[in-house]
Amino acid sequence: MKVIDINKWGKFTGREALCSLPLSVNEFSQRTGIELEEFAEDGLGVCYCAFIQIRHSKYFVQGFVSRDSKSPPLSIDMEGNQPQPMSCLQDLLIALGLTAQQLPWIKNDLAPPQWAILRQCDDGDAVEVSRYFRESAAQWVLKQLQSDRSDYVVSRV
Repeated sequence: MKVIDINKWGKFTGREALCSLPLSVNEFSQRTGIELEEFAEDGLGVCYCAFIQIRHSKYFVQGFVSRDSKSPPLSIDMEGNQPQPMSCLQDLLIALGLTAQQLPWIKNDLAPPQWAILRQCDDGDAVEVSRYFRESAAQWVLKQLQSDRSDYVVSRV
C-alpha cells in the first residue's frame, strides 16, 4: 500500500463508493504508516484524505470529524472504472488485516461496471476502451474523446 499523487488518480474515471472502515484516521495511519492529509471542507468541517494504491487498484480514503473518531467511519472509494470491484475489496481487506464482516458498510453490487465506451474500428468491429459504473461518467468521457475523434459510443454491456 502506498500513497499516490492526486494526478495519478485517473483523470476521467471519477470514483465509486466501495466500503467504510471500522477504523479512525489514527488507527488507519497506525496500520498502514500512511498519514491522511487534513483539510477544511465547506459544510463538513475538518476532513482527512489520501489517495492510495494497492497493487494495480487506486483508492480514495476519507475521514471526518477528528483523527480519533470512528463516527462517521472512514469511507473508501475506488476508481469509477475499476473492472473488478470484488478484487479491490479483497486487496483492501488483506492490506488492512480486516474481514468483510468487520466493515460497517460495503457496496451492494460488486459486479463489474456495466457502461462501456466502445471504439468503432474501420473493419466494423467495436473494441471496448473502458468501463464505468455510471452512464453519466461514460458519457462525460465520451465527450472528451469525441473532441479528437467521432468513432466512440457508450453502450450498456
